[in-house]
Amino acid sequence: MKKLYRSRTNKMIAGVCGGLAEYFNVDPTIVRLAFVLITFFQGFGILLYLVLWIIVPLEGSTDTNLDRDHLAHVGTEMKEKVESVVQEIKKTVEEIKAKPDKPKEKQDNDKDAS
Repeated sequence: MKKLYRSRTNKMIAGVCGGLAEYFNVDPTIVRLAFVLITFFQGFGILLYLVLWIIVPLEGSTDTNLDRDHLAHVGTEMKEKVESVVQEIKKTVEEIKAKPDKPKEKQDNDKDAS
C-alpha cells in the first residue's frame, strides 16, 4: 500500500506539496498552486498546510506515529523554517531601505535646476 510522506527532495518549505504530488502522481507545481488558490479563495490553505506538516511523516522516517518525539521534531523544524523566513524578510527590507529612491532624487534635481 502506498503511504503519504513529506518529500525530502521536492520541497519548498516542508515537503508537504511535494509529498502530495508524489502520492497522487502529479506535478508538484499543480499542488502548490492549489494550496495558493485555497488560501486566497477559501482562507484555510495555510492552516491545512500546517496540519499536514505536523501529521504527515517525513520521507524515509521510520516513525509514523504522532508521539511526543515526532511533534517535538516537527515543532523544531517549523521554528527553524520560520526563523529562516524572518531573516530573509529582514534582509530584503534592509536592502530596500538601502536603495536610494530614484524618482525622489529626480524631483530634487528638477527643483535645483529651476
